[in-house]
Amino acid sequence: MDKMVLLVIMFMLLLFGSEVAHSQERSAKTRLSGKEVIALNQLTNKIRAAFGKNQLDSALIFSEKMIALCASKKDTACLVDGYYKKAFLQNKSSQRGAALQTYIIGIELALMSNDSLKAANMLLNLSTLQYEMGDYTGAQLSATKGLSAHDKSSDSVLTANLYRALGNTFQDLMDYDNAIKSFQTALSYTQETDLKAGILNNIANTYRKAANGQEALQTYETALTDSLAMTPKTRAFLFDNYGFTLSKNNPLKGLRYLEMGLQIRESQDDKMGLLTSYLHLATWHAKTQPKTALDFAKKAHALSLQIKAVDAQTEALSLLCRLKENPKEEALRLVTLNDSIAAANKRNLHQAVGIRFRTEETERENLQLKQKNDAQILLTEKEKANKWALGGGLAVSLAALGIFLVFYRKNKKQKKEIEKQKDKVEHLQRELHHRLKNNLSFIDFFITLAKGKFPEPEYAAKLDELQNRINSMFEVHRQLYKKEDVTSVNARTYISTLVENVKRAYDNPNIALEEKVADTHLRADTSFPIGLIVNEFVTNSYKYAFPNNEKGTIFIHLKETPNAYHLHLADNGKGLPADFDIDSLNSFGMETIKLLTEEYKGTFKLDGSDGTRMDITFPK
Repeated sequence: MDKMVLLVIMFMLLLFGSEVAHSQERSAKTRLSGKEVIALNQLTNKIRAAFGKNQLDSALIFSEKMIALCASKKDTACLVDGYYKKAFLQNKSSQRGAALQTYIIGIELALMSNDSLKAANMLLNLSTLQYEMGDYTGAQLSATKGLSAHDKSSDSVLTANLYRALGNTFQDLMDYDNAIKSFQTALSYTQETDLKAGILNNIANTYRKAANGQEALQTYETALTDSLAMTPKTRAFLFDNYGFTLSKNNPLKGLRYLEMGLQIRESQDDKMGLLTSYLHLATWHAKTQPKTALDFAKKAHALSLQIKAVDAQTEALSLLCRLKENPKEEALRLVTLNDSIAAANKRNLHQAVGIRFRTEETERENLQLKQKNDAQILLTEKEKANKWALGGGLAVSLAALGIFLVFYRKNKKQKKEIEKQKDKVEHLQRELHHRLKNNLSFIDFFITLAKGKFPEPEYAAKLDELQNRINSMFEVHRQLYKKEDVTSVNARTYISTLVENVKRAYDNPNIALEEKVADTHLRADTSFPIGLIVNEFVTNSYKYAFPNNEKGTIFIHLKETPNAYHLHLADNGKGLPADFDIDSLNSFGMETIKLLTEEYKGTFKLDGSDGTRMDITFPK
């Protein structure tokens, strides 16, 4: 729908809303006759019946007839219900762009007729749809608008789901603190067992993504205290997620929960749930029982094709590439599929953002039109009250207003052009980060393929180190692509993710990590050297600082001052030789750290007398 069509629709809504406002008593009652009420009920029943048979095209036709009937009688409540049903069916039919536009019209009608509950429900659906299309900012705005549209205490389940939707957007934008706050607020609005369990699962996933495994496990355990009261489907996904998270620290106990989740899903014939179980079990068995892992990966791939779960298909193909001896066919499928997913995601995001932009622009124009009409009405009334007394002053005011408008429009045009250029630059930057992220992802994938060809542990270790270095660069582009601000990354989130990658690669429970990273933002150009240096130091500590599987701690501290970033890295391991010389050390990691510091005009101090300590300062 182009801008002009949307403008006409919104203008009609504005006029219709005016009529509703001037005839509240008349519009509160239905304008439909007895026969028309019967016809409306018949259409509603036909929609339900067609939807139940999965005849979505027929259900959509009936919803359009319902809207036409309601519009002919200007019955607002009926129209709101019609647009609600139509948008829901369009979304189910994969007509996402059309569903977005229909929800927008329905929401405007609901707000005009003071049906705040229906408006909030549609805003929740709109937020979910925008989230699925990758428009996280739009989803955040819709959820926030939904929370302000209705009395939060009037429907606590709706309120909980709106806060939950808000938390999901924060999580995908990697604002983990606000995600946790949103989910915890959602919890305060519900005692319903399954919904509560789902929200606790969201909180645990957020902790896990923020590299806080202990908090994640504790949250899962809290959720599982009511497991007997849950539906089998909810109990199964909690068992599975808890087991998968637990398996990193307690593999056998984790496996038991994974298998319990699988058994429930098999008994319920829960195909989406089974797909997740197969993927998690394939990952669990990959290191110790590759044949069993391969069987689960094959099951996951077959099921993902059957139910058309594209994201799960890519994960299953990645596992098959790791586990099969000659995965050429799977590798080719994975590359092709990733290309098509990236293209589809890009189209979806552009469509969602484009509709949101056009809608906001139309709303601004409607507001300006309404303000202009209100100003004209006020002016007319004043003229009637005191026509001659205000005549001279009005002429002066109009002249001043004309001069003001000339300068205002000129200034507005300049600002609009600047904003347009700024948006264009930011779009190009985001697209660049996206492409670099995808390219690094493919490099990482091909390294994974290469690891399967070299059984020697020395080769695998070197390739693991190379992957971690690539991941430190990948993570910058991943974070920058998802953010509104494409020039900086959150230091705490970025470094925690890097450290967690190294921790998973070496899987040594005797080594602890202590992170004290300021909640600040690093410029993109500064984040690359800091990330690589942290990766090299932590990797070296895992490899050399604690021989014979000794216990120890690695410290990563970062603080910010007005003119610099101060990075302190240390471990309490065996340290460096008494006669060490950094210029003669045969260590690629140390050499990389030194060269990066010099390249970015930083200062470097190294002490190996009591463990290894390194202090690096980068100017801003």
